[in-house]
Amino acid sequence: MSLDCRAVRRLTVARVIFIGLLRQTAFAQTVARPDSTGATLTGLVFDSLHRMPLAGAAVRVGRLDRRITTDSAGRFHASGLPAGVHQVGFQHAVLDSLGITTPTVSVTLTPGATTRVDLGLPSGRTFLTRLCPPPTPEQRADGRSGILGIVRDAATDAPVPGAALRILWRSIAVDRMFGVRRRVEFRDAVADSSGLYVVCNMPPDLEGALTATASAFDTASAEAVLPRDDITVQHFHLGSAQAAGATLAGTVRDSGGTPLEGAEVGIVPIVSSPGAPATALARTDARGGFTAGGVRPGTRIVEVKHVSFQPIRRTVALAPGRTTTLALTLTPHPVELTPVTVTGKSTADQYGFTDRVRRGGGRFYTRDEIARKRFIMSVDLVRDVPGMKLEQRRGSTVIANESLRQNIKGSTCPLPTFVDGLPAPTDLILNIPAEEIDGVEIYNSPEMVPVEYAGPDNTCGAILIWTNWRERRKR
Repeated sequence: MSLDCRAVRRLTVARVIFIGLLRQTAFAQTVARPDSTGATLTGLVFDSLHRMPLAGAAVRVGRLDRRITTDSAGRFHASGLPAGVHQVGFQHAVLDSLGITTPTVSVTLTPGATTRVDLGLPSGRTFLTRLCPPPTPEQRADGRSGILGIVRDAATDAPVPGAALRILWRSIAVDRMFGVRRRVEFRDAVADSSGLYVVCNMPPDLEGALTATASAFDTASAEAVLPRDDITVQHFHLGSAQAAGATLAGTVRDSGGTPLEGAEVGIVPIVSSPGAPATALARTDARGGFTAGGVRPGTRIVEVKHVSFQPIRRTVALAPGRTTTLALTLTPHPVELTPVTVTGKSTADQYGFTDRVRRGGGRFYTRDEIARKRFIMSVDLVRDVPGMKLEQRRGSTVIANESLRQNIKGSTCPLPTFVDGLPAPTDLILNIPAEEIDGVEIYNSPEMVPVEYAGPDNTCGAILIWTNWRERRKR
């Protein structure tokens, strides 16, 4: 993966812009109070990224050896300060995680007067405007969103430059041949020398699955919601197989505070697409507590399930050799089961897929095989077959069979492609989500192609993909 020059420049100046924006958010006002003998400083620190006051921020006043901490409402107050010109700033874990040191604001403190200073982080919309290129007309009409964060080593907390980020999400596509269907889209980014990554001009109002990868580290996973005209912060910690295992502990309760026994706690595997199933780690005891040791460190997605409750997921950072504690609440979601009578066959079985699997003669992928290999898209199945490769010809993509030669020049042989028994362009079949595929047949020689799909133009073999689109439309 690579970034164009403009993207690299945006990442390079991101902190400079951030600091400039912080400087713009400061506001000072002095009100005389003759009855006071010392100078007083009050104010508010606001986190515009999360739309809430910034509690626990440490406000600094010049070189004074005095700690002023914001309360739960982001407010701070200090009296008896020496008069004069002081530099006021603040620190917080949010800024530390971004690797940013806030600038200071020059404030004049007057004896017998109260000076108010408001500090804060800029809004997500401001980040989009300053860090991202101008949106296209289409993006401007629909709204846009973005995501940024820092990639760090879970063991040392050092930044991981060059880490590769990918965000995947589902969208709806309308096709003349197959009508309305879902597809999986993705966007890539690369962390700069300080571990900072930025993904700009994303579609608005989407839920995405994110992964972060780097050499010598395990892949980390997260889930994020990207609101309209705003930016989301999602940091990553990468662990390695050599690092000590992490411990995940906590409690699970219902919305009334009652402990839930028997809730299943698991870690979602490295997500390739939204909705990936979780691997169970532990079950809660009678007090609603759970402990799971030996978990691979790094940023992971924790899923909690219980009968008659709505499952929940949380993204957590697990540090090697340490315990991460969660307090989770499940919302009741009773399910009424009704008798279901299943009749008929899948599209694949209706056209003899199962019978051909029994007879052999080709390479076959059943629904269970596709799930076991954790394919994301149909293109992954093609790449799984030795001798197959993708080529660009006349502006379109074809699947070529390298084991067959079409002429004396040694060019590879393109394979015809079918979806649910009908000829389909290769560009279409390469982008079918794996969860929508019931079966795949790949024949790398014309002699093995079923007679109903053979023809004078079929000299290389064929690829047949069977989907569950018809069953989906009936629901």
